[in-house]
Amino acid sequence: MSFMQYMDKYFVEENKLADTLKISTSQLLKFTKLGVIPSYSYHIISENFLETVVFGKLQIEQGIPGKYYSKSVQHWFNKAQKVVAHYPSNQIRKKLQNQFLLDYSQQIKQLPKLTQLFPDLFDNQGTLLEPQLKNKAEQTWNDHLNGSYGLCVVNPNSVSAIIEKQIAVRRLASATENGNKSKFSQQQQTEFFVAAEKFDQVAMPFSPADYPLSSRKRLLDDIKTRLVS
Repeated sequence: MSFMQYMDKYFVEENKLADTLKISTSQLLKFTKLGVIPSYSYHIISENFLETVVFGKLQIEQGIPGKYYSKSVQHWFNKAQKVVAHYPSNQIRKKLQNQFLLDYSQQIKQLPKLTQLFPDLFDNQGTLLEPQLKNKAEQTWNDHLNGSYGLCVVNPNSVSAIIEKQIAVRRLASATENGNKSKFSQQQQTEFFVAAEKFDQVAMPFSPADYPLSSRKRLLDDIKTRLVS
């Protein structure tokens, strides 16, 4: 699949997105600036270069310049309209942010084996550290708004989908020692393939430009190559 074929399959160019949402491009830009919807995930600067907030500037074989958003943005736009309709513009971002942070914190706390999945959120006695959870929720919100999850999550149209991706990466990173593990016991191989299957379900395939730098290559495909070699 070429780079632009990948873009056409998973993303939508800014002007086309505005048409789909039945708003002007200037309104779309206003909504991203206000924090109403996530920003673009890919910015194709020229025919041969693009930039993302995740991987920075990358070279491509051929691209059509423009800003490309995850197709999930339409879901977030529709969800935000209820807030937009009832609050002044200077309160919209805070209302949406507070709801996102609340959803994130509540869903995290309900996870089974939470201490194993997110040990960084606990002290040595196993007590949940609320400030750390708040920081993680806020960082997730910021990554959501800057388009990061549009780039790396298959269907980032909910807080739960984003959390699933975070968990999948953590499990795969743990099973592979962050991609550095070279020898696996039979039990460890089983654990890896279980983690890999879940990761494969929730993580994007990544474009030809960013795949070499992606978690998919480092934590999944490179490890599979070692296991069969």
